[in-house]
Amino acid sequence: VDHNVKPLLVFDGASLLAKRATDDDRREKREKALRKAQKLWREGSQEDARKAFGAAVAVTSEMAAQLCDAAKARWGDRIDFLVAPYEADAQLAQLARSGQCDGVISEDSDNLPYGVPRTVFKYDPKTGKGEQIVLEDLFNAPEGVNAISIRGWTHDMFVLMCCMAGCDYAESVDGVRVKRAHELVGRYRDFDRVLRALRSKYTVPDDYELKLKRAVLTFGHQTVFDRNANSVAHLTPLSPEHVEEYGPWPAFLGEQIGSALAVDIATCERHPTTHVRFQPAALPVQPAAPPAPPVPAATPDDDADFWAWAEELTQRAEDKHEAGLAQLLEGEHEAAAAALAPRKRPRDEDSAGDAPARKRARVAEALQIVGTFAGALAVAWIIVRALVLV
Repeated sequence: VDHNVKPLLVFDGASLLAKRATDDDRREKREKALRKAQKLWREGSQEDARKAFGAAVAVTSEMAAQLCDAAKARWGDRIDFLVAPYEADAQLAQLARSGQCDGVISEDSDNLPYGVPRTVFKYDPKTGKGEQIVLEDLFNAPEGVNAISIRGWTHDMFVLMCCMAGCDYAESVDGVRVKRAHELVGRYRDFDRVLRALRSKYTVPDDYELKLKRAVLTFGHQTVFDRNANSVAHLTPLSPEHVEEYGPWPAFLGEQIGSALAVDIATCERHPTTHVRFQPAALPVQPAAPPAPPVPAATPDDDADFWAWAEELTQRAEDKHEAGLAQLLEGEHEAAAAALAPRKRPRDEDSAGDAPARKRARVAEALQIVGTFAGALAVAWIIVRALVLV
């Protein structure tokens, strides 16, 4: 924000049907982490408990709405945000591929199969540094530059390899990870041929082909929000063959919703799953300073007492100065100096909550100044008179 960069925060929306098994598994892991954290906390292992509590946290749509409200309150239109109808990764790909953002900062490697052209991973906000991966460079890198080479591959081949190695939408076959998936796709290149080769060497579940096809299609055609059209669309239009096989809007890619609802979800006005309108969040407000204690009001009796005290104080000051002058004339210099010395300033703190006392302190201070000045004039007059007599 301070460097004329406008951040765009993108949040997950509703859960995809294709990702239900993954979501259920993650929910179970969070519940397990919560039970572990509570046990550690009871045992006094607070540091380990905090880590476990962190693993138990689920980011909800309500949290995203509160963050959006806080961002708007603090930065106004200097920061932007968007709630995806479904997966934030697919929405980021739509924004990046359409030129609506210059790059993506993320920790999710799914940005690569979704086709994000430029992604910064492992970003450190303290140093402003991260690891940038340009997708085009991966496809053009010579052999030996990266751990695996996809030079000469199509993007569809890359997506197929990622899905076969295991993703959110399809589990991998036992014994098949990135290296083996890379070998099969690099050698056979076509979906059907790769699948035949896989079945000839591994035990493949009956529903694996369907899940693998849908996973590949989800990375290519998931439902996203088009900000230019203010409506939902597929990340990439479905081919006629896919439309014939799955229909114009397959449910596993995300449902087609109306334009008005899509805009409300995207702008964080409605919950992406329940479609209930969010209530404005009450942002925390800094506590106000405690009010100052009331100053006691002076009464007529207080004023009468005050002026009587002031008159008495004035008379005492005059008597003291006259005595000092007499001592000075008689040659008693030390006694005269003590009598004519300035009095110490009254301590205001001794009468902090007493209005008449504060009045007395101020008047006493004024009388002290006047008395000191009068004493100085008297001394000066005596010195002049002595000189004249000499």
